[in-house]
Amino acid sequence: MKPVITAFCLAVLVSPAIAEPRIYTDPVAGYSMKIPDGWSDMTNGQTMSADSAVQCTVTGQHVAQTTALPQEAVNISMQAYTAEFWRQRFFASGITGSIDNVGITKMEQYDAPWARGGMAYPTGQEVKFNALMIAGPGRLVSVTCLTSPGGYDKNFPGITTVLNWLRPL
Repeated sequence: MKPVITAFCLAVLVSPAIAEPRIYTDPVAGYSMKIPDGWSDMTNGQTMSADSAVQCTVTGQHVAQTTALPQEAVNISMQAYTAEFWRQRFFASGITGSIDNVGITKMEQYDAPWARGGMAYPTGQEVKFNALMIAGPGRLVSVTCLTSPGGYDKNFPGITTVLNWLRPL
């Protein structure tokens, strides 16, 4: 029986370490997020998948009008982010495409509008996108992830990590 116990203990000691989440915080832009394993560090508000097929851009801004509001009132204001808002945001300057899904999801105390769709640039390049916005009193943050249609499925877990871990400070 001793060799089995020794082998088990040795296996535990040499098991690969579980990677700690890389949490990125930008106090100036006012957000924090998790960077997926293997993705690049944040540079100028952007991170890329290990295969460079996905680029996610995060922005944050101060919103003076909501500074004194409770979170519940900020959540009500997020109802304005409808499919029409996303169309206006993504389809301009010759860019066409489709909004395939939209909604508002609850992320802790935040109501977070999101959209998923596809875009075609005037050059003929086509991309898929996921976008999400989260607001707290005095702060609005958003993330947009762009990928080639072929890179979307392969990198879906990483895209989901970026979207699910964005939070305003």
